[in-house]
Amino acid sequence: MSAVALMAIVTLHLAISTLGTAKAPFVDIVAVAISLVSAVLAIQFRVNAAWLVLGGAVIGWVASSFGYAR
Repeated sequence: MSAVALMAIVTLHLAISTLGTAKAPFVDIVAVAISLVSAVLAIQFRVNAAWLVLGGAVIGWVASSFGYAR
């Protein structure tokens, strides 16, 4: 029961911190591209989530080193 309560409190805290902000979140082209490609790879080709996270991290690191992301 305590694990369910912990998940409920964490979900509530994340919702308040995410939806409670007055300004719009920063969204860049690299993040949108990574999410779209990851969604296609996960749904269409059933790629393991660990590979998607690793690939997103590498793409984000490369984009950051070239100055495309903050």
